[in-house]
Amino acid sequence: SRTGERNLFFMRAAKGFRAGGINVNTVFAPDQIPLHYKAEELWSYEAGVKNRLWDDRLQLDAYVYFNCWDSMQVSQDLDGLYGYLSNAGEAEALGAEVELTVKATKNLTLAAFLALIDNEMKETILDSFGRVVVEKGNSIPLTPKTKLTLTAEYAWPVTSRLNATAFARWTYRSK
Repeated sequence: SRTGERNLFFMRAAKGFRAGGINVNTVFAPDQIPLHYKAEELWSYEAGVKNRLWDDRLQLDAYVYFNCWDSMQVSQDLDGLYGYLSNAGEAEALGAEVELTVKATKNLTLAAFLALIDNEMKETILDSFGRVVVEKGNSIPLTPKTKLTLTAEYAWPVTSRLNATAFARWTYRSK
């Protein structure tokens, strides 16, 4: 590579979990809020590249990933009064992310982040009354299909010991 260029390719597979527990709000509606929720398990597969170019003034990172959950934990509420966790079964997400950061000048840094996510619940989620919360085949709750973030940061010295920074961020998230 040329001077100031560094490139890294990586692949990763990981298994993780989120512990199960007890819903403390069960005492308010023991016949409707489950006492326990099970541990959530996740397999995550990722591959990507990290590039440092233009004498480290340009950083370009790109990733693709696949996540597979078993016993996914989801937040629910009982008629808007009592929150609790339950297990939603299986879910999958396939995604891609690109991050670009440019040190445009000594003081100005610009960045852009784009994520595209295709995810799906593999089972229908019901609340304690048997009503459908999320239908099988729908997206994972609170997970947008598209995210875009643009940032600009300008930093300058005020005195020999004090720096100032102006920062702006704009973010878009699909439904």
